Amino acid sequence: MTDYGHDLTEAVVPYATFKSAGFSISFATEIGKPQNAIKRYAHQLVSLPGGHDKGVQQVIDSASIQQHLVSYFPQTRKAGGAGKTIAAICHGALGLSEAKGLDGQSVLFGASTTALPGAMEQGFFWATRAVLGDYYRTYGAGSESVEAAVRRSLRDSEKQYKNSHSTSPFVVFDETYNYVSGRFPPDAQLLAKKAIEVVRGNLK
Repeated sequence: MTDYGHDLTEAVVPYATFKSAGFSISFATEIGKPQNAIKRYAHQLVSLPGGHDKGVQQVIDSASIQQHLVSYFPQTRKAGGAGKTIAAICHGALGLSEAKGLDGQSVLFGASTTALPGAMEQGFFWATRAVLGDYYRTYGAGSESVEAAVRRSLRDSEKQYKNSHSTSPFVVFDETYNYVSGRFPPDAQLLAKKAIEVVRGNLK
């Protein structure tokens, strides 16, 4: 998680859902001691909440966190992986897309995903601009949308990027990896429940 700027719903709703499922939970920040939880690869699930404002750049741009994700994501491969699972919502998917291996490709290069739709992000920005300025544009007004950045990291964005402009909960399962993604706060509970199903399925 970031020190500030993460979306409370996208963090708290999955936390409560994981807790009620009996999961042991550790929070990890870029430089805090809890980050050791990521280093111990005994954990079955990494969940990346999204957020807004400039604070979420801390996770998206962190070389340390990108290194952890580059190491962890291959362990989620359904065939020959280590039975790990990863869930990401909103800017969390952007953090994953920025995690690149030595070949320069994102860990999401061959995966199916969703993220915060560009139209929604633009709508939030324009609806609040008079009061909040560029709060809803993480890298400032005129910067690339989350959707555009995530699409750019994929091999074939037309096939791999899944989208819905409905306000009903919507998540995407990848076929190759134990990876579940969501768009924005209304997806948080469904995302957590589906991630739990994947983890439990891997433990059978």
